Amino acid sequence: MSNCKASRFWVRAGFLVLLWFVADSSYGQDAGGQSKPTLTASGSSEVTLVPEKLRLRLPVRIESRDGEMALKRFLDHQKRVTKDLLAMGASEKSIQFAKPRVSVGIPDVADPDLAKKQVRQQAAQMRNMNPQMKGQFPTPAVDSIDNLDLPRVFAAESALTAEWKLANGLDNAATLLPSKIMMAIDEKDIVGKQSTEVLSDEEQKLIQPLLGNQMNYYQPNQVGDQRLMFVAEMSEGQEQQALAEAVKSARAQASSLAQAAGLRLGNVKSVQRLPFTEHAVSSSVVYAFQSSLNSALLNSPKNEREIVNADPNALRKMVNVTIVFEIDSQ
Repeated sequence: MSNCKASRFWVRAGFLVLLWFVADSSYGQDAGGQSKPTLTASGSSEVTLVPEKLRLRLPVRIESRDGEMALKRFLDHQKRVTKDLLAMGASEKSIQFAKPRVSVGIPDVADPDLAKKQVRQQAAQMRNMNPQMKGQFPTPAVDSIDNLDLPRVFAAESALTAEWKLANGLDNAATLLPSKIMMAIDEKDIVGKQSTEVLSDEEQKLIQPLLGNQMNYYQPNQVGDQRLMFVAEMSEGQEQQALAEAVKSARAQASSLAQAAGLRLGNVKSVQRLPFTEHAVSSSVVYAFQSSLNSALLNSPKNEREIVNADPNALRKMVNVTIVFEIDSQ
């Protein structure tokens, strides 16, 4: 029997099903030793999950003028925050701090060397355009900018994770919990906002020439740094039920297509379960940090069955299968 192909098209009847008709000599043979055509159907079944817990992930930053003191203050802050989170009802085992990293920098100046270079270039341009500007550049003088004793701040940074169990799913208490946690984050200074070092007026004058072409070096503890997500996990039973529904739908659609082509659906040659898919987290609740801890704070699921989303009504997993059938003549 010669190879034949039918057009590909999408069918959605409760589930999203991709069907295409394929002739492949590698699958099966009829009584005469000839290869049989095959039909491949892909089916999907959606599982809506109930939130089981609320997960908090956010950066913590403790500053000091001394590196050792920044680390000591962080450890003291960690102990205090752990107690506060327990008092707020967080699961004790879920409270985790990543190992802190101590960094040092000039507040609001991302790259001091680049900033100095830009200041010198800007001053040179101003002098070339107007010789009278020589010596009029903001103090300190540009000629001595490389010798400035600029203020430096040390910061101990980490990533905090904590979870709250939702024993009754999305009841009234669970609905109100996120707002209560967010209020407590500010009231109890979970992220370390109160540790931010404040520069004196003299120090502000020292770094002022470097600020013109600089984006903020760090803006710790912004609202966007806070990550509070609902979490659900699909059980094996839910997966098996969804698989059965996806297979049933794919078979029904394949049978319908075969009949329309004047053929009959034959034996199953192969069944493949594809990776789970899910609804993406809304971009309105995903924020880019200006922290080096981005990767540690991403709300990636801990396993394939888990799904996280700021919207508790969007906890849905798609179970996908692909089935290859033999096709017989009527």
